[in-house]
Amino acid sequence: MSNRRLFALGGAAIVLAVLAVLVTVVNHASSRKSAFYSYRDAANQRPYGDEYRGMGERNHGMMGNRHGKSSARSGQEGCIADECLLVDGLEYPVATLSDSAKAALGAALDDEYKAFATYQPVMEEFGAVRPFIMISRAEEQHIAALKALYDKYGIAVPENSYLGTISAPESVLAACQTGVDAETANAALYDDRLLPAVSTYPDIVRVFTNLRNASANRHLPAFERCRG
Repeated sequence: MSNRRLFALGGAAIVLAVLAVLVTVVNHASSRKSAFYSYRDAANQRPYGDEYRGMGERNHGMMGNRHGKSSARSGQEGCIADECLLVDGLEYPVATLSDSAKAALGAALDDEYKAFATYQPVMEEFGAVRPFIMISRAEEQHIAALKALYDKYGIAVPENSYLGTISAPESVLAACQTGVDAETANAALYDDRLLPAVSTYPDIVRVFTNLRNASANRHLPAFERCRG
């Protein structure tokens, strides 16, 4: 075979190799771009109803979607905590709560206060045991979500009168049963009394619903597993 033919074949092989490399690079970049947009799209989907979607999420359920400005109605009536910073011209307090709504908000905070004060001595007695350490942190977030509503409606936040008044049960197992009883009662409280009392306040309904779901769908199963 002549040198000219060998040279031509070698050049063609090099071109094919370069094309193969380019195709690989393009495919890899396309895959990464597709993965990025899939992640971005998933991150921007915030279906309502999960306990921690909205705090905020942080926990996005109790604090809601923070992207963009809300409509006048959903913005003023539906915003919670720092969401309200996005609503033009909104001043606190935004409105006066009805007596029944104010009582429901007080009962919700009282129950979350009691839960927090119940779980604290368990950790003081037995250490940072599961699930108490995690649920105790969650109760702090629940209390913060309710306090944001107090601020929004210009109501003074009461202190937690339960702190230091509740003793730890005799064992972790007994403490877990206490948790089962408390979370069961908490979910029933929201269903039977609190949610019906605030049905005309979408922001309070939103927070109450997520706190109720936290008790029924997350805390209660954790305590049931702990109890055995």
